[in-house]
Amino acid sequence: MRQRGCGRSRGVDLHGRIPLEAFAAGAGPVVATTAGGLAETVIDNTTGYGAAPDDPRSLALAIGRALNAPPNEAARLRQAGEHLVAGRDYTNCITGVLAALSPWATGAAAAKP
Repeated sequence: MRQRGCGRSRGVDLHGRIPLEAFAAGAGPVVATTAGGLAETVIDNTTGYGAAPDDPRSLALAIGRALNAPPNEAARLRQAGEHLVAGRDYTNCITGVLAALSPWATGAAAAKP
């Protein structure tokens, strides 16, 4: 049986990184508000359950849905989350950002003729 977990962000996760880490760990179903980048990673009833930001009732309902999800639905959401994170390559992403913003940090400046 897979573990269910809960994490709390104290600010807005602009990039949806926290749910991606949960997906990579095989956790699920994942619950998140639709604030910031969370809405791009936790897609209601596709990769997890979404809740309106600053709405405790909405969040409680989403958590209830996750806790009471039938095993086949939980597995479907977990697999969708794992598929989403499998398409992300943090090393290339971060290297690309650093090369664009600070080429000296990655040696990109030295590679140019």
